[in-house]
Amino acid sequence: MRSSIIIAALLAVAVGGWILSGQFGSDEAQPNGEAEAAQTTQNIPSGPAATEEEAAPKLMSVRIRESIATPRLTELSLSGRTEANRQVTLRAETRGRIVKVEAEKGIKVKRGEVIARIDMDARGAQLTEYKALVAQKQLEFDQASKLEDKGFQSKTRVSQAAAELEQAKARLRMMEVEVADTIIKAPFGAQLQERPVEVGDFVDVGDHIATLVELDPIIIVGYLSERDVSLIEEGVIANADLVTGQEVVGVVKYVSRVSEQTTRTFRVEIEVPNPGRRIFEGVTAEIRLPVESVDAHVVTPALLSLDDDGVVGVKAVTEDGLVVFYPVQVVEASPEGIWITGLPLRIDLITVGQDFVVDGEQVIAVRESEITARAGDSP
Repeated sequence: MRSSIIIAALLAVAVGGWILSGQFGSDEAQPNGEAEAAQTTQNIPSGPAATEEEAAPKLMSVRIRESIATPRLTELSLSGRTEANRQVTLRAETRGRIVKVEAEKGIKVKRGEVIARIDMDARGAQLTEYKALVAQKQLEFDQASKLEDKGFQSKTRVSQAAAELEQAKARLRMMEVEVADTIIKAPFGAQLQERPVEVGDFVDVGDHIATLVELDPIIIVGYLSERDVSLIEEGVIANADLVTGQEVVGVVKYVSRVSEQTTRTFRVEIEVPNPGRRIFEGVTAEIRLPVESVDAHVVTPALLSLDDDGVVGVKAVTEDGLVVFYPVQVVEASPEGIWITGLPLRIDLITVGQDFVVDGEQVIAVRESEITARAGDSP
């Protein structure tokens, strides 16, 4: 029995030692677990800075180019056509037969140059008769005046002689005019556009003899709307492109103050030198009239965009890297691009990436000059 007690005591000691050995092993492993946890904790970002860095979105990169406004003369465009400076139809002022034609159709005639002659008929004889009658009446008046001075002639007879003299002179002047009307002359230097009469034709008073057109200078005529008429003044320089390919420069010589009743537009005339008559009448023209000078930027049409309201504009970047949308007005289109206003005098325009950013967005702006410089440094 004693031996059983001793065995039981030994088993109890053994079990207690095993339990104690397990407790100590657990206590020794604990520091290693804490170290691993600490190490894991160091690898995980903690605190507000780490949270903001993870939450911040990646900024969009755009390409920008500096643009500086330059003075640009705005122009008003309208369609027009060329007209002769003067055009006149010569008509017969006396009746008779055409006996001579001295100018052919299409030639340029000088002022006073004879175009055609009408037969004098009896006009020559009548002219001679009236000249002789004037001379006779002049002599009678002179004699009556001398006798009156000596008291041998009454004042009544002198007055009668004076009246007869004036009557004869009047008849002579009328005949001289009728004789002059038999010679058809050019009233000014011009081109003989039409001459429908030939030798042998009989013409009456009012019949068409010839048509003259003055093409130097030539006039380009257009019509201004009610809104634009107040913008144009007489004396300004105007340009025009003719449908024939000619580009001409002239001066605004006339702006109507009364509108056309049917179209409510105002006639404007531009005088253009045409010494060689290379510009013809009736040619279609595109007129450009200067309005005012504005500060404008020239851009490519690809830079234009629309905002949510459908307003046309461009996008730029501020010094702080914020995108700004600027509404613009298109002033003119040219081979260099389109000219726009509504922008600051100096601006950094977005040239690449403008379709992917919005107004107020923070971006990374890269200048085109820097990209070009990098490309030049690359091997």
